[in-house]
Amino acid sequence: MADHVTKNLLGGISLYFHIPFCQKKCHYCDYASFPIDPSYFPFSQYFDLLSRECDTRLARLSHNQKNLRSLYIGGGTPSLVPTRYYGGLLRALSRHFPPEEVAMAENTFEANPESVTIENLKALRSIGFNRISLGIQSLNPLTLEKMGRVHTVNRAFAATAFAKTVFDNVNCDFIVGYDPNPYDTLDPLLRFIRCFQPEHLSIYPLEIHPDTPLGKERADYPEVTSKASYPSRVFPLLQDLLRSEGYRHYEVSSYGRPGFFSRHNLRYWENADYLGIGLSAGGHIQRTRYVNTADWERYLRTTLERGTPEASYLSENGAIEELKETLFMGLRTAEGVDLGRLKSAWSPGDLEDFLRLFFGEEDYVIRNDRLRLTGESFFYNFEALERAMDICDRFFTERPIPGNRELRD
Repeated sequence: MADHVTKNLLGGISLYFHIPFCQKKCHYCDYASFPIDPSYFPFSQYFDLLSRECDTRLARLSHNQKNLRSLYIGGGTPSLVPTRYYGGLLRALSRHFPPEEVAMAENTFEANPESVTIENLKALRSIGFNRISLGIQSLNPLTLEKMGRVHTVNRAFAATAFAKTVFDNVNCDFIVGYDPNPYDTLDPLLRFIRCFQPEHLSIYPLEIHPDTPLGKERADYPEVTSKASYPSRVFPLLQDLLRSEGYRHYEVSSYGRPGFFSRHNLRYWENADYLGIGLSAGGHIQRTRYVNTADWERYLRTTLERGTPEASYLSENGAIEELKETLFMGLRTAEGVDLGRLKSAWSPGDLEDFLRLFFGEEDYVIRNDRLRLTGESFFYNFEALERAMDICDRFFTERPIPGNRELRD
């Protein structure tokens, strides 16, 4: 991932639309989603409000921000909803962006294998989506059952074959941590990759949240583990295997072939501007970060009344908070944090003093004007990221904060 690639991503705007509907809630899921029967659910009400919120938020942007970089439809299970509703959503974007700009953006649609058909994939491609993301999660039938997933391994194979037939850019999501022996995950994953050759892989460590069925019933699954307790060689071995298949490990959980890194996700890691639209969706515009309410009735009522929903979280970041977020996000990537973005906000002496605090830390390296995590810190990065935040706090207790100048894009 060349430096100029990430720098070119910083301008403009990205859009995330949250589709909270699913067929069945997975045991590990703590997202705002709920099961529905798609045969009678009134989708039009929610999609009308998505368009309303989108119109309102885009109207507030400056002219310089109105350049569409990426669009992501996530959930939930977006593929549970009839395709015609997404056609209406994309048509609504034409009120704000030229058609050729929408067509050139990275437009990702998230789907689950049980609701994927060759017909709906072709329909999605025809209305403007150019990237598909399949939530496969595991290739072990017993693990899928423990996860509460609806699809089978065979269905995952079929959905991937369909996706590769229709789309030139396919991502497959996997979760590791459910299998008793994490090494058992690697062999079927490698065979799957060699068979289908997806352009991108997202491989996430299992996160156990207390309010989920998994969190409440963890005693029933003593073999379920987390990234922190994995054998120390699993993730480096995974990286080596995927590198041999032509993938680059460009972000902690992301592996892509050259030319197929996720533009949308990179905007998160670069702390760029994006709008989150829909129930519980979050956004970041300049120094403002927000999260929409996760309450269904409140979302419907407040969006109808004022164009945007009630926020469950709203914060105007100061200089220190924005710096910490930029560091925290950027250190998730193999390229690290572009120090050029900080130079415009600080005097050279202050920036030099700040970076000197990282020199004695074995988890960090400064090279080619970028601050990166090194070695296994890139795989097991939680503690390294926490230390980076501690370094920020320690530095700013000893001197004034940077001025009000913005971090440079």
